[in-house]
Amino acid sequence: MINPSDFWHWFKAYQIDYALILRSDTDSALEVIENINDELHKYCEELSVAVMKAPDNIITMVVTANGNKQYFNEAEDLIKYSPELEGWQFEALKRPVEEDFVWELPNGLMINTEEIWFDPISAEENSSVFGIRLYLKDYELIDTESLQNVTLELVQQMAGEKAFALDIDVIEAAALPNNNEPMIPIRKLSNFINWYKDHVQKN
Repeated sequence: MINPSDFWHWFKAYQIDYALILRSDTDSALEVIENINDELHKYCEELSVAVMKAPDNIITMVVTANGNKQYFNEAEDLIKYSPELEGWQFEALKRPVEEDFVWELPNGLMINTEEIWFDPISAEENSSVFGIRLYLKDYELIDTESLQNVTLELVQQMAGEKAFALDIDVIEAAALPNNNEPMIPIRKLSNFINWYKDHVQKN
């Protein structure tokens, strides 16, 4: 076992070479990520990293617990000790996706988040119980196993890793209703969760 300081001491020794490789988008980038994960597992085996490159060449390295809330503290503690390194940004746990995207299912069906909405569902007697019901355009064309995977993955991406694990108690999926009742675009899920916690659960 190593501590956060040990990990970052190791990382700083390689960060310049790693940044060059990750920016080059070569096959060696996968080896870099594997090397970082190997060292990270000496600190906590349940954590891993996801790496993203922005247009300005800033590399964001996210330390994720892969949705396992028992290890959120370990991820957040590690980032507390992260150094300031030129060209790098470090984050704990995956942030919410706030832009629409298209996802292709194994059967070839395309799921577009622009065509997915949600409504909140909560227990009337207990406002601390919070859930959402997703409305999908091609609900009837999605098989049961794919529907479960799509529902969970979409909510996790749009809510963010921490909110998905800690704030959402119930997740349902349904076909789009035929009426014109107002619904909320799925890309606004993260903002809605924050609003609900501040304005409903605190009352």
